Amino acid sequence: MDSGDCAQQAPGTQSGAAPITSPHELLVVFTTLPDEESAQEVADLLVGERLAACVSILPGCRSVYRWQGSVEVADEIPLLIKTAADRYPALQARLIELHSYDVPEILAWRPDAGLPEYASWVLSETRASRREAHRRAFSVAPGATAASSPRGAASTDGSELPPSAGPGEAPAS
Repeated sequence: MDSGDCAQQAPGTQSGAAPITSPHELLVVFTTLPDEESAQEVADLLVGERLAACVSILPGCRSVYRWQGSVEVADEIPLLIKTAADRYPALQARLIELHSYDVPEILAWRPDAGLPEYASWVLSETRASRREAHRRAFSVAPGATAASSPRGAASTDGSELPPSAGPGEAPAS
């Protein structure tokens, strides 16, 4: 994926930068990974899990840094991650979980300007669809029993409610 791929998916055809209507809602996150394989894996997971609308995998670079008292040099693959600000805590936690570095480089910026349609696209792509949200709300977590999940919840008379019945709804007959 190159940086043009994300922009091609965004709706709208206007050109030129304009103030984003809600810049506090959008973040551009930067991180680096040790190789192309891990960069692709992280990008796929972040977009697949809707933690990012788009991840641009940039060409490799060489980083020079001080680590544990020594000057180090490493070839790395930079990623630019576009996400909603309210998704950042989950995105950061997932990056830390996936990353091979002890202290991964994770930096985030709020854009001052940009195409409003692109910002709207980023926000919409980091939200679960109604179908996904419903499936997550009513799925049995690994290790959970049917009685401890919404799908296998018991009604007030002790019978099990079907998956379509939500709180306060009667089971379908």
